[in-house]
Amino acid sequence: MLPLLLLLSEVLQERPAPITAGLVAEKLTALAESRPFDVRKAAAAWFVKHANEPSVANALKPLEDVAAFDQSPEVRGYAVYALGRIARANKVACPQVVFDALFDREPDPEYPEVRHVPYYAIAALHEFKPPPPALLPTIARLLRSPDPHCRMDGVVLVNNFTGDTASRKVLDQQPAVARLILKATTDPELEVRRVAAYTQFQLTKDVAEFFGNALRHQDDVASLPALPMTATEPEKSKRTGYRIGAIGVTTMMEDRVQESATVTRDAFLKLLAGTDARTRRLTAGHLGRIAAPADEAPPHAALRGAAFDVKRLQANTKAIVGDTAIRSRLKSLAKTDPDENVRNAAKAALELIGMTTDK
Repeated sequence: MLPLLLLLSEVLQERPAPITAGLVAEKLTALAESRPFDVRKAAAAWFVKHANEPSVANALKPLEDVAAFDQSPEVRGYAVYALGRIARANKVACPQVVFDALFDREPDPEYPEVRHVPYYAIAALHEFKPPPPALLPTIARLLRSPDPHCRMDGVVLVNNFTGDTASRKVLDQQPAVARLILKATTDPELEVRRVAAYTQFQLTKDVAEFFGNALRHQDDVASLPALPMTATEPEKSKRTGYRIGAIGVTTMMEDRVQESATVTRDAFLKLLAGTDARTRRLTAGHLGRIAAPADEAPPHAALRGAAFDVKRLQANTKAIVGDTAIRSRLKSLAKTDPDENVRNAAKAALELIGMTTDK
């Protein structure tokens, strides 16, 4: 993530006078396979930085060869990103090698968990709004892949295109992609499920569905077995990522509560009345947890943006747990639900809310 952010910061800086054809040729020469790694890497990054220059447009074909054949995944990644930016700047079709790069899984020699090429390919494709036509079948391939990293990249790509009207129009015409995102909400890999849940919400705006996915994800993370003392650094890093992701899910739920007490109350009622016992139990437990007095801001509030209104969140939360329909449904579950765990969760929630099942 950091290399891309640093590169983007350079791209956004003021640049000198237009680039000459001679300088472009010089940079292409620096990309020759015989040149040292650092020289090739710097040259590829140069093309990213200067992608909007008219004279750079002629570098597309040589850069395609670099993106496909350079021995370094980092150089290939920079070349892929440059190709996307140059193609977008010149309003030409995105080169096929950028789509192929999504399946280039060679790890960084020094940091095996880092895969530069698909990372930069996603950044390159994000330049296009709406998405290029060839990207949609590629996304479908990613989402069907046995490799969880590919499936994650497919979900991320769809999520990247949910924010603008033109891209949404294209996505709405692709029911196969929508079905694959829905399937990804039950993916075997935790992080794929998490990102898919939010992407699905972006596509459908179904708050109840999102809350159900979010609560199950939080429960999955909380239920992970403790790491052994012999756990490796990558394993520890992955576990930390799961926990950070769960916090992210919490903040997204809070955003919905802050936006509307009525909409989120209706979502909770729908989940409490659902057919899945686990979701009923988790929903009841969540209502009990948020019923606790909240005079202070949540611990992650300092990380939120200016739009985060703690007082509004607290007021809407109080309205939800104090709602007659919510209490009535919890009371019914506590007495009659066929699942003992659901009954116990509902009883505990009622006690925390301040109401016993005898009333």
